[in-house]
Amino acid sequence: PSALGKKKMADKLDGEDEMLPPTSERGVVYMSRVPPRMGPRKVKQMLSGFGEVTRIFLQEEDASLTRRRQKAGKHGKRYVEGWIEFADKKLAKRVAKSLNATAMGKVKKGGGTDFYAYDLWNLKYLKGFTWEHLREKVAYERRVQSHKLKMRVARAKQTNDEYVQMADDAKTFAAIEARKQRKNQPSSSSLQQNVDEDHR
Repeated sequence: PSALGKKKMADKLDGEDEMLPPTSERGVVYMSRVPPRMGPRKVKQMLSGFGEVTRIFLQEEDASLTRRRQKAGKHGKRYVEGWIEFADKKLAKRVAKSLNATAMGKVKKGGGTDFYAYDLWNLKYLKGFTWEHLREKVAYERRVQSHKLKMRVARAKQTNDEYVQMADDAKTFAAIEARKQRKNQPSSSSLQQNVDEDHR
């Protein structure tokens, strides 16, 4: 699949499919934990077997955590939580209730296991919650994050300006002290005069 296709699957907050049932008929399930190496396509694949999944949004981990993992040699995108919209709210409630706290994968007869056999579903049906509420939530968090970033940049600039000012003040002080020392030092002519007076 193309990168664009992956992006659309990962972040389906905007837009509306005219073929979807009315919002009042749909239900949203909250996924409080997303296992490593699980993305939106896998979530949809696993849940679509229980009914029609209309939209999925998985929240990516904080960028600082991603950079820290990459420095440690661990690559790949990770998600921390997600929201799954089902075409029918009764179905959404039933899926959340039946799957919550159960294993995501299965132990195979031959002794092998599915990759997610020891991960548990953490699902909760969000009564009265719609996709529009999720849009508003994410938009608000992005505004807060943008504000925090601006504040960090402003603080960094202030710190830099203070450092530059301190350096300038130090240079000015050093120049003043140098002038004082030169002023207080006797000139060569006065030194010679003192020597001559001592020999008289």
